[in-house]
Amino acid sequence: MNSRNEPIHIWVPEIREGSGGIQAFSRIYLQAIREAYPHLPLRVFVKNDELKADDPLRLMGISIHSVSRLPSFLRTPAFAAYGIFFAIRDRPCCSVTTHLNFLPVLYLVRLMLGIPCSSILHGIEAWNVKSRSRIRALRTANHLTAVSEFTRQHVISHFGVDPKRINVVPNTFDTTRFTPGDKPAYLMERYGFKPGQPVLMTVSRLSLSERYKGHRQVLMALPAIRLLFPEVRYLIVGAGDDVQGIRDAVTAQSLDDCVVMAGHIPGCELPDHYRLCDLFVMPSSKEGFGIVFLEAMASGKPVIAGCIDGSVDAVAGGRLSPLVDPNDRLQITEAILKILRHEPQDALWFNPHALSAAVRSEFGYSRVSRLMAEDLAGVVKCEPQQKVGKSSLVQKEPRSPHVPKITVFCRSISPERIEFFNAVSDNRALHLEVIYLSDLGRSVLKSTHPIRHHHFFQLRKFFKRHHIMRAVRLADLVIFADQISGFALQAMRDRADSRKAWVFWADQSNLQPCGWNVGWLRRLRLDSLLRRGVPLWINEQETLELLRHKYGGSRLYRSLRLPAGMAPDSPDQSLKDQKSLALEESVRQFRDAAGDALARWQARTPLRVSVRPS
Repeated sequence: MNSRNEPIHIWVPEIREGSGGIQAFSRIYLQAIREAYPHLPLRVFVKNDELKADDPLRLMGISIHSVSRLPSFLRTPAFAAYGIFFAIRDRPCCSVTTHLNFLPVLYLVRLMLGIPCSSILHGIEAWNVKSRSRIRALRTANHLTAVSEFTRQHVISHFGVDPKRINVVPNTFDTTRFTPGDKPAYLMERYGFKPGQPVLMTVSRLSLSERYKGHRQVLMALPAIRLLFPEVRYLIVGAGDDVQGIRDAVTAQSLDDCVVMAGHIPGCELPDHYRLCDLFVMPSSKEGFGIVFLEAMASGKPVIAGCIDGSVDAVAGGRLSPLVDPNDRLQITEAILKILRHEPQDALWFNPHALSAAVRSEFGYSRVSRLMAEDLAGVVKCEPQQKVGKSSLVQKEPRSPHVPKITVFCRSISPERIEFFNAVSDNRALHLEVIYLSDLGRSVLKSTHPIRHHHFFQLRKFFKRHHIMRAVRLADLVIFADQISGFALQAMRDRADSRKAWVFWADQSNLQPCGWNVGWLRRLRLDSLLRRGVPLWINEQETLELLRHKYGGSRLYRSLRLPAGMAPDSPDQSLKDQKSLALEESVRQFRDAAGDALARWQARTPLRVSVRPS
């Protein structure tokens, strides 16, 4: 028991009201712990901002220390030094961080002073951990709290965390702000909406690093939805560095009259925006939880969420709103149409007040705050002042089968490749993402050949390279069909070191590195990577003979032509039919080859020669 009333130390990135999801969670967490343990001193360390003078948290007897007034390059060392100093002075009963990035410092404090440490795990920041210090801190922390079952299972399976040391406590929301109501007239006038007009809405940051939110999947579903609901409108709320990319996708699909980009909105208008829509749709694939789902449902609106990430927890496994495969556009389209048609009519999400009450009961502050206090009791070694019975979260329904994510490295763009990858992307058996290392010719093809598949362009900016390297690490299968550039080799080596599935798609140009002064070095680096037994896809018979002679026959060779010179558009119907059949056959071969490569890699079986004529 904590008999000496030792303080609790809590480390947070930001704390000011109106910030993002982790910051909102931090505020609620502080309030819940303060109410549960009023007899224990509470000291909070803040890195990037500070509370306003009239903030309610200042009235709760919390000692707050912020380093936000320091220059940004000094904040991290000052933040760590500040926390360590007070840990030595106070000897707290435990240290808790609401962001995983601070856990290594808490681990250091634990080694020095024996103070138990704990961390909150939200989502993608806990899924893509590469730092050895963070992984070690994860494995050795006294206690961990995940906001969703998906995050909990991912950390257990990928980092070897003891399941007994990690619990699930969901997010919550402000139950006083988000309530059912009529569509606000001032927003109807602002956006030009008519009474009775169906409105879909997504609220999120429009960031290159968060393309997993599913905006493009909804855009691809809109043409089919408009056939039955011609007046439908899609309201996109949010700002970020991917706004222009969303605008380009809207224009490419001729949806300018259907999609409204609201940009950033004041926090005071957010509840009214939820009341404005008929359906909140965000079929994300990498969401840690999704507080926006709770806010929308508390406002009486049905939501459509993805079934392969933490969104499952936010809709109670599909009990509060439907779940879809975020990589299946047909399934997304069907789910949207069902809700717009009110099918089935007796579903909970068509009763605004019943839906709002169910969300408040499941994720309201009164319940979640008790779960937070119970979760910390074992670390603090002190029972909450108001003892509550143990609670358990809703049992999760089985998740849908995983759709393989295929990432293709491709140097150049052409009409043939756009058409081919569009056709591959339309196939429901896999999820395709293409990385084009050059955007040469993009502006010319923009109007005649719209890109419907997921893609990235222009690697001249470093931050885009960072996002693409992360996409390479997360894909189920990576296919390198590039000339041997330095960046492609870096990505190839990173993928090979991760021991995950990848393929080299070769032709004569792939085997001739560019640049006389560095060609020999790149050739050596490529050769060392290919000798690891990676499957090889080939275009020409000459390439096949060359590779078989060099690497032997104890690996998989697959004859598969990368589209580069397919028959051009022609008024002749017979030529069009031939082109359509050739495209269909190429897509089938690509799908079969990708599935075979994945299966063989996962099974780790010996690879045998398998060559078919082009």
